[in-house]
Amino acid sequence: MKKIIINIDSRDRDLVKYPNSSYFSTKLGNKIRNVKSIKIDNIELPFINIYPEFFNNISYIKYNNFFKINKNNIVTIIKIDTNNYNQKTIIEKINSQLILIDLSISLIDNKVEIFSQQSEMFDIDFNNNSEFKSLGDILGFGKNIYNNITSIISSKEILLTTDHYFYININNYGNIYSTDNNILNIKNYLAKISFDTNICSSYIISEHVFDNTICIDKFDVTFMNSEYKIMNTNNINYSFTLILYVV
Repeated sequence: MKKIIINIDSRDRDLVKYPNSSYFSTKLGNKIRNVKSIKIDNIELPFINIYPEFFNNISYIKYNNFFKINKNNIVTIIKIDTNNYNQKTIIEKINSQLILIDLSISLIDNKVEIFSQQSEMFDIDFNNNSEFKSLGDILGFGKNIYNNITSIISSKEILLTTDHYFYININNYGNIYSTDNNILNIKNYLAKISFDTNICSSYIISEHVFDNTICIDKFDVTFMNSEYKIMNTNNINYSFTLILYVV
């Protein structure tokens, strides 16, 4: 069999048609015929080290970068700008806005407390009206709405990293499957990328062998998060190598 190596670089995509680097299609010009198998190799992902805090949790796409405070019938929106936050810096960012309405936020044993230094009543609304976790949930609060309080401590520890892996889908090829509500997901993947808070920990890569040889004239590339949604990489580019075997 003949080995064909193809470099896929998100910088080469049509930026107007595919503004999100996590989803694009690239044509090959000429068909590659008699393809027997395909696999991913040599993945270069420059965003991997900052993905958890930067893109996943403080993301405009997921609408989980804000919450509302109602104090003295005045509603104030506390909003987190896109940045690479850790526990300390996200508390500082929120505190810089809360202090304007005489409230404070602090971190005690990895739990978050929001309180009025003057013991004044206020309401908090963490609801983000989306399927993704709210900023309140990320901060450890178990409910979306708290009314008539002077202080509140989160029921869980603050957890900035909510996703620990994502998938790479190429033309729906691959032998990596996932389950959703105890049902095998219809999509399959060529790679699963696992990572911890700061360091990419492992790649799981499968070689897809076709029952019969096929022709390929384009690659549809999709990066999917653990919730099977297109990832938000903030348009940071990446590349990887595809290895095709033809007969």
